[in-house]
Parts: sequence; structure tokens; C-alpha cells
Amino acid sequence: MAASLPRPQKMLHLALSLYAIALVFVVFWPAHVDDNAAGGALVDFIDRGRAEGFLPGWVDYSSIEWLSNVVMFVPFGFLLFFVLPARLRFIAAVCGFCASAFIESVQFFMPERTSSWWDIMANTLGALVGALLAWVLNSLRTRVKKQHNPRKTQPRKG
Repeated sequence: MAASLPRPQKMLHLALSLYAIALVFVVFWPAHVDDNAAGGALVDFIDRGRAEGFLPGWVDYSSIEWLSNVVMFVPFGFLLFFVLPARLRFIAAVCGFCASAFIESVQFFMPERTSSWWDIMANTLGALVGALLAWVLNSLRTRVKKQHNPRKTQPRKG
């Protein structure tokens, strides 16, 4: 019988599962998620912001959409880093690439959706950023643990 996971690991698995469900709804929804009044409001906000000068000229709908693809996959890399065994954590970003390539391949056949290499790159970058953030957090946590629990060295006899 397999050993039960510790509570923090269970929480990470649950968080990854909930994230994956939300991701599936967003990426496989028959129409673009922003193809509604909210998407129009975003375009109006960007246009007004550029006209009034509170948004730089390079901010446009395409850059916001690309950045949202990056941000959407940060939790993927972050959570997967902690769910994977330590020896396999380096593949979190590769898994992000594979998941994104699968998503974009399916979207290619969905009439109301678009498929793009740029989305694959943005999603992979997001997974990489998430995995790197997790690595930094894990490294800091390990360092703090070592500082607060130093090994007690025994004096050598002899």
C-alpha cells in the first residue's frame, strides 16, 4: 500500500488540480474568453490610456494578450515544481511547453479559437518563470531551515 502524502503535498496537488480545471475551461472554451463586453472594455481602456498618456505607446491589446498568456502559466510551473519529485523538478518548464503545444494543437481545430506559436512561447515562458520562482522560494526556505537548525557537531575523541 502506498504511503499517504503529507498535508502540504496534498494541498499542492489540490491546488494544481483546481488550477488545471480552470485552465481547461479557459483554453478550451468554444469562443475566446475575451470575446465579450469585457474584451471590448479592455480595448477601450487601452485606447483611452494611450490617448491620455497614462499608458505607454507600446501597450496595446496584443501585448496585454501575450502577457496574459505568460501570467496564465506561471502557476503551472510554480505548482508543478513542488508536486514533482526533487530529481524531476527541472522539467516543469518542459511540461509547460508540452501542455501549451497540446492546447494550441487542439485550438487549431476549434473554429472560434486561434492557434499561435507566440502563445506557445508565452505559455512556456510563464511556466519557466513559475518554476524559477518556486526554485528561488525553495532555495530560500532550505537556507533558512539550515540556519535555524544547524547540525550539532560532536567534538572528535582521540
